Amino acid sequence: MVQASANVIRIVSLQKGDIYKRYESSSFGDDKVTFGIVRDVVNNGDNTFIEATEFEVSYSEMKAKTKIFSGEKDISIFPASIEEIEEDFTCCRDKVIKDIAENENKIVELRKALVTTEALLSGELQKELRTPDFKEMTQPEFNAKKIASQNNTEF
Repeated sequence: MVQASANVIRIVSLQKGDIYKRYESSSFGDDKVTFGIVRDVVNNGDNTFIEATEFEVSYSEMKAKTKIFSGEKDISIFPASIEEIEEDFTCCRDKVIKDIAENENKIVELRKALVTTEALLSGELQKELRTPDFKEMTQPEFNAKKIASQNNTEF
């Protein structure tokens, strides 16, 4: 039904700098669109290869990888527009910017903890530290004092 209503699109020429999208279906239901930029097309007379950088974009991240296609295997790629790439990459960029800001705060806190730990280990902070005053007693002594305080006597 879908195939009958869709126009057929075939790339007739592929050159360095062309952008494309490739659809991948998975039996696990996690179908995806991958965008690619052609880096080179080479042909030695017997074999043709396409070198591309592909970008897999999701809400939270973007993964880039180099992909090599040979003329021996059919691939289904379709033309992509700059607008499509900008739309998907903008969402990803915004999430990455947010993650960077969150992690910068974590880094600041970790650096503070590191400074304190190094000061403690070097002995510098130990000069400012002291054990608080305390009174040690046995559990029966504590229980007796607690009962006495509940009876409005000194704890």
